[in-house]
Amino acid sequence: MKTYKCPLCGSTLAKGKYEAVLHIQAEREKAQKADIEKANRLLHQAQQATSSLKKQLSQTRQRLKEADADGQKKGALVERKRQERLTAGLQKKLEIANARIAQLAKGTTPQTEGLEFEDTLCRRLQKEFPQDRIEHKGKGGDILHAVIFQGRQAGVIIYECKRTPSILPSHIHQTAEAKRIREAHFAILITTGIKKGFTGLGREGNVLIVAPLGVVPLAHLCRAHIVEMTKAKLDGEEKNRVATQMLNYITSPTYKVPLEEAIQQSDKARKLLVKEMRDHVHVWQDRYVIYQTIQWDVVSIQENVGRVLAGGSPQPLGMQRIERLQLPAITRQAESGQS
Repeated sequence: MKTYKCPLCGSTLAKGKYEAVLHIQAEREKAQKADIEKANRLLHQAQQATSSLKKQLSQTRQRLKEADADGQKKGALVERKRQERLTAGLQKKLEIANARIAQLAKGTTPQTEGLEFEDTLCRRLQKEFPQDRIEHKGKGGDILHAVIFQGRQAGVIIYECKRTPSILPSHIHQTAEAKRIREAHFAILITTGIKKGFTGLGREGNVLIVAPLGVVPLAHLCRAHIVEMTKAKLDGEEKNRVATQMLNYITSPTYKVPLEEAIQQSDKARKLLVKEMRDHVHVWQDRYVIYQTIQWDVVSIQENVGRVLAGGSPQPLGMQRIERLQLPAITRQAESGQS
């Protein structure tokens, strides 16, 4: 019987199995080609969308300048506010489009980046609440936070993490389902997404929705409430009833406004820190160039003095080679404007 060499592993195969392997190989190559073509299409679409958004943003800014020039006319203030809102909306869309292009270029997705998001938050919660048990579950709640009081579990907080451009109903449903499965007292959806009316803290049913910068203060509040309910010796049903009432307080202006302000101020502080780091890097680079120039001039003078003492003639200075200052990775990120 004639045999054939397997193109995948090099083993000897009969004709029938050899043809089957060839078929599998062909199907695999076909699937890979389809994936590449799909990624290229998505990248092209994202780039086109970004170009369109940039054009709209430029036009809006131009109209905003025109509104400023006409500031003394009736209704100019109203027009300016409208254009500012439109500019902010377009800027946000442009940021989302740029983020999607970066993901496509790296070969990542919101889901794979979300895993990094969860790991970072889990470590932060473990540092913030060392006495509690914080577990990265992945399914049935991304992060499970068991509140420990006097050596016993007092209650549970569930966190779902979503790094996506928008807040979807499916995200809220998933968080609510995780709360039910884990029998948690509070369920928190941490999201980078946007939604009409969402300014950093919101509520859908029994799910709290919060921006990443607000999750730690919110976790402290929920944990403190669980501890107080335990001190009051409430049973499971009473705890759930009081926890539901607590949601009304958390999303009321009394708590919501200060937390949203804290989120905005934290983001502003983060941007100022990045700007400060970037400015420092530029100063360091300029100083490094000056040091190199001084060293170059001194060495050149010394060489010419040596030539003259040896009976030769001084030579004109050659082209100075400037080397770039090598910085740690985190400093390079600040230099390039990453946050």
